Amino acid sequence: KQVIESVLGSLKDGGYLGNDILGSGFKFNIDLITGAGSYVCGEETALMESIENKRGTVRQRPPVPAVSGLYGKPTVLNNVLTFAYAVYILSDNSNLEYFLSLGTENSKGTMPFQVSGAVNNPGIFELPFGVTLRELLKLAGAVENAETVQIGGPLGAYFPLRAEFLNLKLSYEGVSEKGGMLGHGGIVVFGQGTDMKYRLLNSLDFFIDESCGKCAPCRIGTVRLKELFERIFKKQNIEENLKIIDEILESMKYLSLCGFGAGVYMPVRSLLTHYKNEIIEV
Repeated sequence: KQVIESVLGSLKDGGYLGNDILGSGFKFNIDLITGAGSYVCGEETALMESIENKRGTVRQRPPVPAVSGLYGKPTVLNNVLTFAYAVYILSDNSNLEYFLSLGTENSKGTMPFQVSGAVNNPGIFELPFGVTLRELLKLAGAVENAETVQIGGPLGAYFPLRAEFLNLKLSYEGVSEKGGMLGHGGIVVFGQGTDMKYRLLNSLDFFIDESCGKCAPCRIGTVRLKELFERIFKKQNIEENLKIIDEILESMKYLSLCGFGAGVYMPVRSLLTHYKNEIIEV
């Protein structure tokens, strides 16, 4: 926060922000607002609630923010990466053709992939869309016994590090074809011996804690999922409880009010798909 405030102060002092930018009469200001740290406030309508000093919960749509957003006014909400791309593409000295030459057919440009976990060189790697998972992990120095990755943040899918997924092209469409999502490009690497049952329970606790509680599928579904898995771990009606879990995941995917509740489907489903034998000891 201090760094950003310092930069904004320098821009104002230099005449690049304010009511009369470089004497042009053009007015443009940037306000820095600190949220309370809720994960769900990454959802656009919950973010607006937080900015308005309200509890960070999702708004019912319609109306969409472009019609009625912050303080009831039409609002554009994008992440920093989108605005950075826009400046590059629209500026007078930009090379639009070069930008469009990077990436894949449906994912143009670059992505600042964030790699952490069982790697020797954790950090941010800005690369064109379409780079393979194998190439990215090599740059990040993944440990030799790395076995699993989670792509796309806490709501992303888990993939085992075998050839099928090591050759995965990291683009929006490429990851989607494998049942995942690229999201913001966050990738966590897990080494050999990672307890996938613990990963599942840890994820479920996160979902329960971060649900804003606005809609029943997410508020109740997250709690019920953990209850059912705990019964399965005690070997109670395993097949019946797995069937109920499938029904809850489907309900959350299609009936939740926002992407958070709907997104619970992906990490849980991928863990059951690729690590069922490790998670459920029959």
